[in-house]
Amino acid sequence: MNIAAKEFLGTGIEWANAALSSLAKNHGGPEQLIADIYENGYNDGYWDGYSNAMEDQKMNQIGALGVAAIAGFALGGIIVYFHKKSKSSKAQLEQQKHENARLKAENYAKEILLQQDEGLVTKIDGNIVTVDFKKKA
Repeated sequence: MNIAAKEFLGTGIEWANAALSSLAKNHGGPEQLIADIYENGYNDGYWDGYSNAMEDQKMNQIGALGVAAIAGFALGGIIVYFHKKSKSSKAQLEQQKHENARLKAENYAKEILLQQDEGLVTKIDGNIVTVDFKKKA
């Protein structure tokens, strides 16, 4: 509400000629009273519009922050998922390496046993195998 309207309503007399005359006299005449009413109305409208725009802007900022928070949460979830997946892949890869090493060792042991049958292996002592390659040549 503008200043002139507050002054008029403050008198407690609604649209009485004496009150209007007194109010106009306080503002420097009827023309000045009308000018003050327009100016105060413009200022009130400007500040009301500015306040509403700021409230809308705050709501937009809150909305943008909400969207950013949700996106951050989703991105964090994706990162955690792939991190866990990579850990399980590493463990699976390590297990596969051990399995391959075991299979290679078994195949090599079979090869050595075949060479033993051919007479190339002269001695097997635990993990140490003595092979005579001269017999093959």
